[in-house]
Amino acid sequence: MDIMSIVQGLNWWGVLAATAAAYIVGAIWYQPAVFGTRWMDAQPHRKAPDDYQNAVPAMIVQVFTTLFTVILFAVVMGAVGTLSAAILLILAYVFGTASDALFEGKQRTLWYISAGHQVAGLIAIALVLGWAQTW
Repeated sequence: MDIMSIVQGLNWWGVLAATAAAYIVGAIWYQPAVFGTRWMDAQPHRKAPDDYQNAVPAMIVQVFTTLFTVILFAVVMGAVGTLSAAILLILAYVFGTASDALFEGKQRTLWYISAGHQVAGLIAIALVLGWAQTW
């Protein structure tokens, strides 16, 4: 099966639902009562809550990057299978960002929170896309 036939066969409602699910995971994850306050405290250059008031452009970019991630995930799922795709993509993300964090000298707390969010988001994507295959 070639990639174009996989893309044409995507469940686009499932892709949109998975994108929303991943975005909701992030919205909950970074609430002050969950990890938001610890994440802000771990930031080396932005400490004041006012620094985050104009986060709308970053959030808009995040919607599109999440959508692209979901499409990529759906294509890999179509080629490999749901569980295998989830495991491969999550491992690729974790190992890739771990080396970046070491080279950049990021605080472990910051990396744990950010990587945890991405892993939770990828799990949500996998669950929603797997469920969408039954539609």
